[in-house]
Amino acid sequence: GCFEDRSCKDWEFTFPHIIVALKGSCVDIPCTFTHPQDAKDFNFFWYSESDQVKIFNNKTPSDVVDEYKGRTFLTGNTGNDCSIKIINVEKTERCYPGINEDINSYTLNRRDVSVYMTDRPPEPLISGTENMEDKKTVIISCAVNHTCPSHPPTLTWNITGHPIMENHEDLQFLGGWRMESRMTYTASYTDDKTVLQCAATFRNNTTSVKLITLNIKYRPRSVTISVDDNKNTQEGDDVLLICSSQANPPVNNYTWYRIGEGGKLLHGHGDKISVKNTTTEKYICSATNDMGTEESSVFEFTEQCEFYKNNVYYFYLSLFHFHMFLLFKADLQANRKHNPSTNYAYLAFLGVICLPLLALIIYFCWRKKRFHGAASPQPSDTTYTSLRKRETEDEYATIQPVPPGGPITQGRNLSKNADYENLHEKT
Repeated sequence: GCFEDRSCKDWEFTFPHIIVALKGSCVDIPCTFTHPQDAKDFNFFWYSESDQVKIFNNKTPSDVVDEYKGRTFLTGNTGNDCSIKIINVEKTERCYPGINEDINSYTLNRRDVSVYMTDRPPEPLISGTENMEDKKTVIISCAVNHTCPSHPPTLTWNITGHPIMENHEDLQFLGGWRMESRMTYTASYTDDKTVLQCAATFRNNTTSVKLITLNIKYRPRSVTISVDDNKNTQEGDDVLLICSSQANPPVNNYTWYRIGEGGKLLHGHGDKISVKNTTTEKYICSATNDMGTEESSVFEFTEQCEFYKNNVYYFYLSLFHFHMFLLFKADLQANRKHNPSTNYAYLAFLGVICLPLLALIIYFCWRKKRFHGAASPQPSDTTYTSLRKRETEDEYATIQPVPPGGPITQGRNLSKNADYENLHEKT
């Protein structure tokens, strides 16, 4: 044999050690070999390691074990290519290539390939969603490995309307192929926190799905001012104005402004401020995060009505209508016995009385809310902050000039001492 004349050393086989194949699918086993220059016209085989039987015969395809007849094919197209395809994978198998019982990879260096069968399809991998910002375009990739290049899996997305390109890559001696779908996607803040799905459907009709939640960064949107309404609030009480928005990352600063004659006047910070519910001032709230700043529309309270005064008026008006209803009802019932035509007048009167009462009921329901805020349809177009002017009195406007001779000094009048009035000059 070749071991006696050492001719085996010129034979070498290269192939992967492990391949995982999906049950019912196919598997391509890549393989190359080198041989002595004088080796010609030799046959080529693949053997099962478990019982040393042939599972592939290059020159005589029928000379293989029954369970592999019609299921193994040579895929190599060069003189030193020993790659084969096994279709309809049914079980885990260990096999190796060679040209006879002496010259093969297992006899030469104890090398074979393990084809592991699995019922579970491989899961796709989604990449390219790590740094997404509103209005920026990225390439999102969905890729899955497989072992059957003649029947690659089909990749589908759960969103449409974006350009898609596919790529099929041979992993060569890593053992398998890689199917990839690339989607050109322009991010939108409306898609933030939505679920992106990529599904891979294989030859045996099994499907594997990968889900990922999109994290799209964007500046604050939909900045609004609302009133923290309390049903027990009376006119003139303090109420809370709340500033809210949608943003990713979350808002890190809310700033409030009052609208004055000079523009926007800084009022305070935080998502809430306290104001009188009868105030006539207008407010704007701005929200800021790491992506930018956005302002709300101008907010102002609607005109307040004298709620209780009006309610008393309409209450007594309702009592008057009801009292008149009872009087006319009694009168009409008395006349109906003598004049049947009064039935129509009776129905007409019911309509005249009941319709205003129904209108009043609807009005009372509408008036249950004691106050509410309304936003102006036009946002503020002022982009700067004004400071209030302090009104100071000009204390130096009336300074008097200094008279000639220096400043005037007022002192105390010293009274004369009587002891000195009678002093005489001594001689």
